[in-house]
Amino acid sequence: MFVIFLTFNYYSPKPKESEKSHGDDIKTENIDVDDDDDAELVESDLELDMEGCVEPDTDVTLQMGDNSKEPTEEDLDQASEMRSKGAAAYSEQKYDEAIGFYTEAIKLNPSNALFYAKRGQVKLFMILLLFFHFFF
Repeated sequence: MFVIFLTFNYYSPKPKESEKSHGDDIKTENIDVDDDDDAELVESDLELDMEGCVEPDTDVTLQMGDNSKEPTEEDLDQASEMRSKGAAAYSEQKYDEAIGFYTEAIKLNPSNALFYAKRGQVKLFMILLLFFHFFF
């Protein structure tokens, strides 16, 4: 059985004046808490079993490009070429190369959202491959 968990942010609009509950008009006070107490930090004797825990991701953060850059016509052509190379590498299952090509395209034209989306698609696919390899 295959299950994917997705999370969505829920946006709750502000209620209209007629929909406000009776508790909305309660006033609160800010209370200052003094953090200079003489409280000591005590180390716990609790031992954690880390078996089966996932190690933190140590990958280098992907470069995002400079949004203030105004790409030239040559940059746009080169970025399009990098996108084509990235798509070719992805279809040949060379995912690390594909991410590199899409990153180069992002550096050349950081305002093109498609390059970010394609790079994210490759990264997500790599994660799914790892997931299936690990669990199946």
